[in-house]
Amino acid sequence: MAEHLTRLELDEWLSGLDASGRAERHVAACPACATLAERMRQSRESSLREPRARAVLARLEEKRAASAKPRWSWGVPLVAALAVGFALVVYVPRGTEDGVRLKGAVALRLLSEQARRCWARSPANA
Repeated sequence: MAEHLTRLELDEWLSGLDASGRAERHVAACPACATLAERMRQSRESSLREPRARAVLARLEEKRAASAKPRWSWGVPLVAALAVGFALVVYVPRGTEDGVRLKGAVALRLLSEQARRCWARSPANA
């Protein structure tokens, strides 16, 4: 005979969570585990008849039903609206009031103080 089942394995089997069927086969073949499983089943049934157990199960059912309802999140529409607004601000071409527009690519040249002095002294820039 194989090892006896643990109480956790028996509890899972009694709850219907033993998909493999191993616990059911073992309980059918092992009188010690069958006796323990029957005592656990009776204990479970008596505890579920208690008023406190009914209240706890009712609260759990309410929570399960509440979590199953789809929740409308304001985050998704808000992010979408901000993205559209940002796209309009950035990508809509606008001219300046005086009609002056930038042509070509913007260039930026950084020079150190020493390079500026050398550039100012060169004969080509004199």
